[in-house]
Amino acid sequence: MQISARNQIKCNIEHIDKGKINSFISISLKSRYEIISNITNSSLHSLKLKSNDDIVILFKSSSVILSKESAFNLSIKNKLQGRVIKILTEEADSEIILDIGEDIIVAAISTEEVNLMWEINFIKPSDIMIGK
Repeated sequence: MQISARNQIKCNIEHIDKGKINSFISISLKSRYEIISNITNSSLHSLKLKSNDDIVILFKSSSVILSKESAFNLSIKNKLQGRVIKILTEEADSEIILDIGEDIIVAAISTEEVNLMWEINFIKPSDIMIGK
């Protein structure tokens, strides 16, 4: 099956924090980052996820929020820092390609004017899908 989610990253499950309805999955990327995904417990069970599983996380480029300033002191989950390596602009939209290290590339879409100084991006835990 092919999907339209632009960002697909191979990674590993570090820890699962199971709640009554949802679970928070702590995911380790090849780079130094940890990502948190929030999925339903029925998805957790149907995928048979457990610690140390190799998985793929998927998220749309429109789910990536860019910031011009460092916000690493804020309590926001899924903060990634990288450098802009490419900008494609078409009318009101721009696609920004960021390198976050260890050959991991993240694509983002923005309707604002962009520049090479945009380095910080955030992804909400509920926007990160897991495939196995």
